Amino acid sequence: MKSRIVWGAALAIALVGIAPAAAQAQDPVDLAGAYVLDQSGVVTGEEERIESSLDQLYDETGIQLFVVYVDSFTGADSAADWADTTAELSGLGSDDALLAVATADRQYQLSVTEDFALSDADLDEIVDNTLIPQLRDDNWADAAIDFAGGLRGEGNDSGSLPVWPIVLLVVVAVGGLIVYLLVRAARRRKSGEKNLPSGQPTQQQLDQRAGTLLVEVDDSLRTSEQELGFAVAQFGEDATRDFQTTLASAKTSVGQAFAIRQKLDDAFPESTDEKRALTLQLIELAEKADADLDAQADAFDSLRELEQNAPRILDEVDASAAALATRLAATEATTQQLAARYAPATIATIVENAAQARTLLALAATTSQNARAGLASASKGPAAVAVRAAQSSVAQATQLLDAVDELARELAEAQTALQAAIDELNRDIAEARAITTTDLSAPVQSATAGLAAILPDSDRNPVDSLQRVERLDEALSQALAAVRDRQQAEVSARSSLERVMAGARTQIAAGEQYLSTRRGGIGTDARTRLAAARQALDEAGALAGSDPVAALSSAHRAASLAQQGTELAQGDVDYFSQSTAGGYGGGGSIGGIDSGALIGGILGGLLSGGGGGGWSGGGSGGWSGGGRSGGSRGGGGGFGGSSRRSGGGGSRGGRRGGGGRF
Repeated sequence: MKSRIVWGAALAIALVGIAPAAAQAQDPVDLAGAYVLDQSGVVTGEEERIESSLDQLYDETGIQLFVVYVDSFTGADSAADWADTTAELSGLGSDDALLAVATADRQYQLSVTEDFALSDADLDEIVDNTLIPQLRDDNWADAAIDFAGGLRGEGNDSGSLPVWPIVLLVVVAVGGLIVYLLVRAARRRKSGEKNLPSGQPTQQQLDQRAGTLLVEVDDSLRTSEQELGFAVAQFGEDATRDFQTTLASAKTSVGQAFAIRQKLDDAFPESTDEKRALTLQLIELAEKADADLDAQADAFDSLRELEQNAPRILDEVDASAAALATRLAATEATTQQLAARYAPATIATIVENAAQARTLLALAATTSQNARAGLASASKGPAAVAVRAAQSSVAQATQLLDAVDELARELAEAQTALQAAIDELNRDIAEARAITTTDLSAPVQSATAGLAAILPDSDRNPVDSLQRVERLDEALSQALAAVRDRQQAEVSARSSLERVMAGARTQIAAGEQYLSTRRGGIGTDARTRLAAARQALDEAGALAGSDPVAALSSAHRAASLAQQGTELAQGDVDYFSQSTAGGYGGGGSIGGIDSGALIGGILGGLLSGGGGGGWSGGGSGGWSGGGRSGGSRGGGGGFGGSSRRSGGGGSRGGRRGGGGRF
């Protein structure tokens, strides 16, 4: 049975539910553990009947249904946003559903997580058969009750029954609920347990969880210390440096967790809230330490698997490297052609790609030779590390050469798009000049002067010129929008949207390629701008059908952010090159491997989940069964036993749902 907030017999007789004054704040709300929240005052006196059906739903299916009645969905972009925000503020989990009803606007909205047990089709059928008929008749309480019945698999929970049986059932339910609440309140008073919102573990469950975790992670820590010795012997100090760092961090976290446990067990008792907070902190420390150890175990499992197939993988790497070496001459020729035709800033993201790819292929050849030598001398561990480095080098060299071909194609497309944008701007200028009802001379003069400044060098930098022309056209279009009707404005936006998005897409692709192949020297500012550019471009795509004007603005923002991100990335790389005494091709060695391996962050991300064929580890279990899912790490005195994977019944991912009018 779900946990309820019990305030005593008087509140139970009043049928439990707490209903704030009608028509109060109707922005998304935190339910704070309430299962029925009535801000419209439409189910006053019927909360207990609704909650009884919610309890039955939970007992039979494990689904928790929360119901909110408001006048209108305000403070959000849509009913769906309102419901999703309320669900997130209230901490609803994967087995929870939120039903929101706007009584004045006659709208409803359902919000569940992506992994909710019922499909969209099932939910639609239940809504059509149980919820909407009652809402249309203003049967607010019966709507929630019938919907809960539908989730249980029943056809109707209230509307089809005669009146007297309903009254009798309500009386019996009220009497039984009063007895139940009194008994449970007495038990709570005896135990001193604080009431908690449903879905949160009790202190007893937290204590059990913490005790189990401490034992498991302490065992894992001891096993990992042994495993580290095996790993160093097998793969060498360089390959295990991340593991050593992780192990030291895990020791610190586990030590802090044991210190918290000692504090909880000492002679000075904590308050209920303090004890809960400390226990949760203990659990968080232990889970993070164990997850980090699992991630490193997964990394070495991957290396061991690679070790078993090293000869075959080396053959594949060498074949790929040979094919790329053949491509190099063509790529260098393409780069020279682009340099002759376009301005330096236009091709700055790829101008060094061929040279960098050549360096990476040389690195791949060296590491491949080292790997084969290691295999021949039975040094399989270091050989596996060398195989992974060779793979990463070839993969990034492929990206570099592909980027040159992609930019050549995109620049040709931008040239075509630029001419179309110029033609459209000229048409808008002509239209603005023809308008006599409004003085548009200032925006027309600005557009004309701007276009005249762009045209002489437009062919040398079509992407930048396209963006500048589109900005001029956007400014003029805004002036024209004041005298056009909305339909005309949307037609104009649609006609230029694809070109603007294409320019933004080109700029983003170039920036992301540049970042991906030089990530070892690029900081957060550039990454943030490029991520925001991608988000703005996705927003433009999402709005293209419904609001092309807003979509066009998002597309322009995406292009601007992409340009900023690329410029920041280039600045970071320049600074990094100057500070490493010789740039990417500088001399020196690290662990016997040429420092060229720093290109693209190959060694930096080798075992920490970085790019170029990296990997990531699993996490620790969730709240299922009060313990951890999966087996323990290690076994048989060896390294790399099976690692645990995350369970977790309380995490929130994306949300889905449906709604409409009734």
